[in-house]
Amino acid sequence: PKSLAADGALGSPYVRTFFEHEYRLDYALHTYPKPVLCWGHGIIMGGGLGLLVGCSHRVVTESAQLSMPEIAIGHFPDVAGTWFLDRMPGKTGLFAALTGAALGAEDAVHAKLADYCIPHSEKHVILDALLQQAWNSSRHDNDITLGRVLHSRQWSRGAMERPLLEYGDLVSELCSRPSLEEIYAGILALKPSPDPWLQAGAHRLAQGYAGSAGLIYALLRRGSHGSLADIFRLEYRVAICSVLHGQFMEGIRALIIDKDRRPRWDRTIEAVTPEWIEQTFLAPLPAGQDPLADLESSASHPDAKTWT
Repeated sequence: PKSLAADGALGSPYVRTFFEHEYRLDYALHTYPKPVLCWGHGIIMGGGLGLLVGCSHRVVTESAQLSMPEIAIGHFPDVAGTWFLDRMPGKTGLFAALTGAALGAEDAVHAKLADYCIPHSEKHVILDALLQQAWNSSRHDNDITLGRVLHSRQWSRGAMERPLLEYGDLVSELCSRPSLEEIYAGILALKPSPDPWLQAGAHRLAQGYAGSAGLIYALLRRGSHGSLADIFRLEYRVAICSVLHGQFMEGIRALIIDKDRRPRWDRTIEAVTPEWIEQTFLAPLPAGQDPLADLESSASHPDAKTWT
């Protein structure tokens, strides 16, 4: 494989610039000094989920489907996925990352990825109500004002299917097993499940890149350590390595360019060792080449962002 510092430039300038700008935007949303409302309607995956999660007031509608399906393209859940997936209840975040499982609105709130379940038909009513509020210069007051408007338009909880909540204990038990190989085998054993959500998750894991599974497992074991800024810095160098050394380009070819949906992955789960993960994805950046070094590690970031 190429050196991480190939040509002294960490590979493609486009790749470096893309991830730097994306992660800076996400970090800015997490730390923005004013309330930010995000309206999540329809498919919200990958980078879109990173934008939603970073906002202070996060709405999901009846059509919302949230997922981090990067394992299907030989990548990993970035945009602070290492941070927010690790903070989902039990080990459900690891299951969601390994399987690309789709979460509806009520599961999204249960998982701390969103704050409010509101029908899409209420959007204009809410926007009109926000124009009538007495805003001031206090962040605290404005958080409460926005939260009260949103809270007043929520639907009754329990109105929709919630497979993550229903199967949370099961998937947490599977993902708490002592080794990646045991977790992998346990999820694959769900293929004959009568539940379509569990069955689909098992099939997506089987079709995804085993190297991504190993990387996801390693990253989420680190997710509880360090600040959000530290996580973005970690993900930046992992993302660069994923493009340079991993199977990201093969996944893109198979699913997006040629669309044959037959990626030719370079390894099975048996060949995914901690040593290989460390050498392939977790190499430190060359001195002075971390563009996110200026992110403030001391900023405070709540795990759940609901104000009522």
